[in-house]
Amino acid sequence: MLILVLSSLGFAQSPATGENVTGPKSNFPVAFLQHTPNKIYLVSNFNGASFTGGTYAAIDSQLKITCPGTSGTCLIQADSWVQFGGNGTADNATRISLFVDGVEVETYLAGELPTGFYYGNLSNSSGTIVPVGTHTVQTFAWSVPGGGGTIGYYNITYRLYKP
Repeated sequence: MLILVLSSLGFAQSPATGENVTGPKSNFPVAFLQHTPNKIYLVSNFNGASFTGGTYAAIDSQLKITCPGTSGTCLIQADSWVQFGGNGTADNATRISLFVDGVEVETYLAGELPTGFYYGNLSNSSGTIVPVGTHTVQTFAWSVPGGGGTIGYYNITYRLYKP
């Protein structure tokens, strides 16, 4: 299984070689670099739920995405922007996690939630390769134990690429 993870921290890429100028080397499959998305799903809403540190909280509802064909693979990519309200805890590192078929795609901490019940925005981009067939996708929030907060507005773009 090949896993693609791009952090909201970003990195630069050399147009000549395709290698990163700063940060880790990209594992982006070459087969997907020059393809347009097969399907795009836009999910946007207000959540309003509070979540406790050390637990996962659903940001959006589960969505079914189908990788077409009788053979091969697809890339499912999710670009997430989420507004979070802090809970007054100073150490409140939080991540936005993509789950595909109930399994978390490798995700890194997106940032710290604000202290003192203020709202801030975090973003993340991640994806994974899946076989042909129907798959479920859903995005979750997670914060360090003792952290947590409130999920506000969110915009998530799920893309399906078939080379």
